[in-house]
Amino acid sequence: MRLGSLVDLTVLLLVMHAAGGPRSGIGVLMIASVAGAAVLTTGRLSAFFAASATLALLAEAMWRVLVVEPGDH
Repeated sequence: MRLGSLVDLTVLLLVMHAAGGPRSGIGVLMIASVAGAAVLTTGRLSAFFAASATLALLAEAMWRVLVVEPGDH
């Protein structure tokens, strides 16, 4: 279950990156993945999945700002 949830978050992050970043709206699908993991795991592990998703979204946004689209901002 733990590995599967992390794989879900990673795949959604890669799809979001390929689709144009946070502006694509695909990051919202991470909510379903985190919610599913929260239902099936304990409290501390649920918080870990939520924090992982948050850090992944922030990292993707920073990647877009600093590397991919530096002249657009």
